[in-house]
Amino acid sequence: MSYYLSIFIVALSMIFPLGGTGLQSGQFFNSALAQPPPAEPVWTGKKADGTVITEDDLARILASHKKWLETDKKEGEKADLIGAYLSGADLTGAT
Repeated sequence: MSYYLSIFIVALSMIFPLGGTGLQSGQFFNSALAQPPPAEPVWTGKKADGTVITEDDLARILASHKKWLETDKKEGEKADLIGAYLSGADLTGAT
């Protein structure tokens, strides 16, 4: 039992350093939380003709296609993504 208690105390002392370490109670967690999250990689894809498209380009293409569908092909533009490389693209809600 005392073995497990010793391990528990050592583990706690790593999380909550004792006096003289330069970190006051709670600063360990606050400093860890203050770090900015890592930047997400920028997504790019390619149309079949080799044209590079960004996430914003894809969003515009899909919005224009949605408008085209909703207006019975009178406004917007039909999306032509046949043969496009869209691996990793977020197509949630795309029609």
